[in-house]
Amino acid sequence: QTLHHKDDMLHYVFLLLALFCKIVAKYMSLTVRWCTQIEIHPAAQIGKGFMIDHGCAVVIGETVVMGDYCLIYQGVTLGGTGNDTTYK
Repeated sequence: QTLHHKDDMLHYVFLLLALFCKIVAKYMSLTVRWCTQIEIHPAAQIGKGFMIDHGCAVVIGETVVMGDYCLIYQGVTLGGTGNDTTYK
């Protein structure tokens, strides 16, 4: 599998979430996480031009609202702990 196919799969995760297929979107998200070691919650709001450089151990949580043209390096965790009710 090439990285291009993994990006396509992640695109389908967000598309399914938009179509209210949350169970399928979550399953696909877990599959992508297993293949890439990158976990992006389907409800995270990510702007255009987003890039992960050396993506091992990257976690982007449900509460993330990310702007355009962001670059993230390995080992980064974004998002709340689950205890907060506001966005970061």
